[in-house]
Amino acid sequence: MRSASGNVRSPFVANYDCLTFLTDYGVEDGFVAACHGVAARIAPGIRLIDVTHLVPPGDVRRGAAVLAQTIPYMPPAVHVAVVDPGWAPRGAASPCRRATESWSGRTTAC
Repeated sequence: MRSASGNVRSPFVANYDCLTFLTDYGVEDGFVAACHGVAARIAPGIRLIDVTHLVPPGDVRRGAAVLAQTIPYMPPAVHVAVVDPGWAPRGAASPCRRATESWSGRTTAC
């Protein structure tokens, strides 16, 4: 369903005006900026908070730790965290499920 402003809205999903963004993308290229652009096109009025983009590549545990440290201080938001475990050594454990369970109602399990 489209609102009067043309934005796509669902009557079944809560509306948020903030998006937090954490990745292991780094800041050497334009990828983070491209993600900002996509978010702005989908939701033009959204506030976007960059938590960090300097999580070491594939370090899911560090990404989860940074989220655990920062999310309690964030406004109600959609929290986007992208850390590619494909960069991690084989057999590395992922704490993501345990971390998201402790934030019930605030995040979506990985």
